[in-house]
This record gives sequence, structure tokens and C-alpha cells, in this order.
Amino acid sequence: MRILMLSAAPCVHDARPRIAARQLAALGHDVRLICRATPDAPAEEQVGKARLSRVDFDDLAPLAKATSIGLGAKLLVRALAFGRRLIVRRSWASFSRLLALCQEFLSISAVAESRIEGPVDAVHAVGLAALPAAGRMAALKNALLIYDAIELERDRNANYFRPFYWLRLHLERRWLKRSHAFVAPSEEIALQMMRDFGRPRPRVVHNVSMEEADDTDVRAHIGLPESAPLAVYVGSALRSRGLAPSIQAMGRLPDWNLAVVGPNPELFSSRFADHIAAAGAVGRVWPIAARPPAKAAAFIATADVAAVMIEPACASYEFALPNKLFQSVVAGVPVVVGRTAALRRVAAPERLGEPVDERDADALAAAFRRQAGRKCDPAYRAARAKFLSRHDLSAATVVWAQVYADAIRAGVDGPDAGIPPS
Repeated sequence: MRILMLSAAPCVHDARPRIAARQLAALGHDVRLICRATPDAPAEEQVGKARLSRVDFDDLAPLAKATSIGLGAKLLVRALAFGRRLIVRRSWASFSRLLALCQEFLSISAVAESRIEGPVDAVHAVGLAALPAAGRMAALKNALLIYDAIELERDRNANYFRPFYWLRLHLERRWLKRSHAFVAPSEEIALQMMRDFGRPRPRVVHNVSMEEADDTDVRAHIGLPESAPLAVYVGSALRSRGLAPSIQAMGRLPDWNLAVVGPNPELFSSRFADHIAAAGAVGRVWPIAARPPAKAAAFIATADVAAVMIEPACASYEFALPNKLFQSVVAGVPVVVGRTAALRRVAAPERLGEPVDERDADALAAAFRRQAGRKCDPAYRAARAKFLSRHDLSAATVVWAQVYADAIRAGVDGPDAGIPPS
């Protein structure tokens, strides 16, 4: 099949679209992934056998020839772009971002249309931001529509302008009704989407991790000896990710270090400097630039324990099984998770680590010590091997093959026919 994947992210540190594209191409499909341009990444890239193109979603030139959106939508895109230019001059950054997101709901399809020639058999949206464009491209190309719902959109950790929040949910419901298959990143999100939309339960494709060698590792990168205990966090330096409590735990562990491996170490340094100072952990908390998703596991493998926490700030976080969990398991590093339901369901029963109340720095510190001692334990290694046998790239590739078989069946029998019963 000729598959067009669309993502509104730059797909630099976003592991899910990259790995999905690679897996679909490994199944023999001709895969083209179009995502957002960013200055720190090439415009064209090969991801396994899939092709990745980064394009400027703000480019208005493709509008003139686009047939996926009508005249009214084209005028609206131009009006939104004009409004953004005016607002930027007034330094209203948040409102400018709101207009940009509204513009992208319309413009991504025009930009993608300008890049794609010839027939397409399936259009695959990664996340809600790309779904309306994917739906219009699927209609234009008479193709199947697949939706990878990477978040639970009804309750995310974001404060949306109320009409824009309604617009997002309206667009998701509208295009999900027309999709031929859709997937969720965890069992909890799959069940909630089934309840929200009244459709059969979607298949689950977890955020599995790849393992490619890196030219260094986290200890070598910061010059830390093997004898120094090391905890690691992988991910963006955002609030409600368990970072502040993990830093506080370093105050209870004077011999420990914490490495924070993420896409914006400068942001982390500015945002959490006061927390580090208050914990007495200056010089023991290390912000490190993110590694490519495929190399993240190899980079963190020399750590003793991984802080895999998302605070339950919203349902999407409560139900999340993030990339950092799978990267840590692939790396062979035991995990400490917080209060969220999905992570607690996996960590303790699978013997991959333990859950704690991440607000309790003393409990976190004790958990870090306990789990660090399990890294070389044969029981942990056996549990890790068992988990990976069910949650590795091969297992996810099998599910993607099933998703596309569902979509093909739905293309013949109707949208709901392609989704298996729960």
C-alpha cells in the first residue's frame, strides 16, 4: 500500500511517528511521513525504508492550487495568518499560537497535497492536530483513513481557550466517525475512547522503543564514575512530569546524581534552578540534550534507576504509558513510577519497578535506592525479558498489520466493521 502519514510534530524527538513509519515500511508498504519543519533537523530523512519530509505548515503558496479545501477555508487560512502577524507585533504569544493551531487544522492538508503526486491508498494521522488534514487528504485521494490517537484529547494537561477546546473535540469526533481504523497508546485510553465515541474498542499500539548503539552513554557524557549512584529522567522539561519531586529526592540522597535527558536542557535549567538549589543538589543534577529516539535506551543504560513519572494532572496523563517507560526497560534500568493508573498497572505486577506517591520525596528516595539494587538481579532481568517479549518492535509491527487489515475490511464494509470488538 502507498501510505501517507501526517504529524504536526517535527518528528525529531517524537519517537512514535518515526517508529510507526519504520514498522509500516518493514511490512512492505511505501510510506511517506510528512511533518513540521524545524531548524535543527534536515528537510528530508530516511527512517528505515520510510521517507520523512519536514515542511513549513505556515507556507501559504500551496493554497492557490489546493483542492482538498474550499475557497472559504482558503480565505480563512489567509485571515488567520494575517491575524497572527498583527498579534506577534503586540507580543501576544499565546493568542498567536492559538491562531496558528486553528490555521494548521486547515493548512496541513494543502501543504501535504502540494507534496504528494499520484494515488494514495491510506492516510495515517498521528495525533489530533493532523487528523482533519488527513481526513481531507483521504477524501481527496479516495483512500483509507487511520487515526493514531496519541493523547486522550478530552482531558489533556493544557488550558485551551474554551471555543478552541470545543473545536478540537468536534473535529476529533467528526473525523473519527469517518476513519476506517484507529488505535490508542494504552489500554486505558482505548477503553475511554470507546466510551466517549460509542465505537468498538480500538486496537492498542504501545510506545515501544528501539535499541541502536550510541557513541557514548550518560555516565561517560557527564564524567560520572560507576561507583556514583545515578537516576535518570528522559523527556521534556515540563511541569507535572515528576521532575520537581525527583529533584527533591536528591536532597535526601547526598551521594546520588540525577540526569535529565530532554530536548531543551536550557529550559530545564531555568525552570528548575530554584528546586535544585532548595534541595541542596547543585552540581548533582545534569541537564543533557536529548538523544535520537532509537539511541535513547543505549544512552541511559548505565544509569541505576529511571524516574518514569507523570503526575495525574489530567486523564491523558493518568492513562499514559509514555516512551520513557519502554526506553528504560529496553535499557535494562529498573523504574520508579508515580500515582498514575496505567504506569502502576504495569510497573509492579510486571516486576519492572515500583510505584510510589511522587509527592513524597522521602518515599521517592527510598524507592530509588531499592530499585537501583535490582539492576543486576536475575529476577529483574527475567521479568524484563518476559515484558519485552510481549512489548517489542515485532509485537507492535504485528498490531500495525492488524490495524491495516481492519482498515481494508472497513473500506469494504463500512467504518465500524474494520475495528475489532472489545
